[in-house]
Order: sequence, then C-alpha cells, then structure tokens
Amino acid sequence: MKKIVIASENLEKISGISRAFQKFFKDSQIRVKSLAVPSGVPEQPVGNEIFVGAENRLNAAKKLTENHNYDYIVSCESGLVNLYKMHFNVQVVLIYSFKLNSITWGISDGVTVPKEDVEMIKNISLKKYFMEKFDGSDISKFSKGLSSRDKLILQATIMALSAWNWK
Repeated sequence: MKKIVIASENLEKISGISRAFQKFFKDSQIRVKSLAVPSGVPEQPVGNEIFVGAENRLNAAKKLTENHNYDYIVSCESGLVNLYKMHFNVQVVLIYSFKLNSITWGISDGVTVPKEDVEMIKNISLKKYFMEKFDGSDISKFSKGLSSRDKLILQATIMALSAWNWK
C-alpha cells in the first residue's frame, strides 16, 4: 500500500495525481489524504513562481504530516512559462519520498496561451479567464476532449515519479 498526501484539496489535482500513482504502481493499493495548504504565490503564478508555489505547498504539507506514516507527499502548481516568445500554461508536480528522503519534479505539456490574452491572464488567473471568456470551459474544450487539466497533472506526476528511475 502506498500512502500519499496531496498538498491540495482541488479535485482535478487529486484525480490526476491519484490516477498517476495507480498507473505507476499497478500492484499497490493507493491511499490518498488531501490537505489544503497555501502556495504563497500569486493566484496566477508566472515562471519560477510555479516552482516556488509547488515547493511551498510541499513544505507546508510536510510540516503537517511529520509524525505520520506516509510514503509520499505530492504537490502541484500550474502557471505560465515564457519560452521562445510564447507563453504556455503548464502543470508542475513535486514529489517527496519519505523512504528515499528525496524529491523529484515533473512538468506537463504546455498549452499555448494567445499572445493578446497573456496580460489579462496574469492579472486575473487562467481559471477566471476561462470563466469570463468561455463560460467556464477549460483546456478540454480546445483539445476536443483529448486532454484536460487532470490529464496534464497525471502526465506531470508520472514524469516526476519516473525521475527516480534515473538514479
């Protein structure tokens, strides 16, 4: 049995992370506890703020679970990264293994953000942008259902879990 703490109570994060652990550890049962912890970054993180937010969430969850028997703490933060004149929305996952006393990072595919909307998104957040401009739709609408936020979180989580296999 793998016991995991997820440093968020967001249902998409819980779903994506839980499914990734189930796929990665096929022969193990997965038990998940979610905790509401602060990211300490703006509502719409940009650049390194995404990584800082994930790390802040993980550290806060770690303090709350010091005397418990968990295998992993997982934290996820999304935000905008600027790469080669374009902005992308990505999911960043940070995983701490109690057994290995080690962390790994994973990042999802990036969804291109329209250049003309970047400043608005930075000011109000991607979630509010989707609410205002597209009646609450999310990335699944634009990918014709082929992707979704929880699938991107699943992807980033698998990439973080995979990093331990390099060692």
